[in-house]
Amino acid sequence: MDRVKYRWVLWMSVAAFFASVTSIVLVMCRIEPITADWMSVLVGVLSLLVMLLIGWQIFTLLDFNRLKTNIETAKKTMELEAQRTMLTTAGALADFYYGIGNPTVPISQVQFNYLNYRIVSILHASNLGYIDLCNSVTKAIFETMPDTLYISERDKQTLITALMEVKHKSEIKNFQRLMKMILDINTKQ
Repeated sequence: MDRVKYRWVLWMSVAAFFASVTSIVLVMCRIEPITADWMSVLVGVLSLLVMLLIGWQIFTLLDFNRLKTNIETAKKTMELEAQRTMLTTAGALADFYYGIGNPTVPISQVQFNYLNYRIVSILHASNLGYIDLCNSVTKAIFETMPDTLYISERDKQTLITALMEVKHKSEIKNFQRLMKMILDINTKQ
């Protein structure tokens, strides 16, 4: 599309140039003798400068619109890549916390971290529109979480807040069941 605009502007500029030259030739060919005074020279120079400035503004505007489009495309690409990176990171952290066997960390904290990063994975996958991935992560949560889980009230609120930010809730299978499971988690002081 940019090439079409540039061609259009180029042809309009050429037409304007030829119209200017034609008008100068017609004025030069009139029967009366031409007298050059300073006023006519100033008007001619100013007209030429105005024509150049208008042409420059047209090219600058077209170039600015192309630059703006390129920046918007780059921004969307970066946002998409950031969401993908956050999704990968959250999934890796969830896998890490699920597989960790450190006896010094309370099991409730390991379970919370696992559940938290799985929910964050659902959040970022929903931001990207990956509903199938959201369904898979939700299914994995139900398959791997124990029946009884005790976490702090603050941790529970963290999980609920993350779930509330998930997009496309109605399209994710068992999302309401996941929300009920989080709401039913027992809290400890």
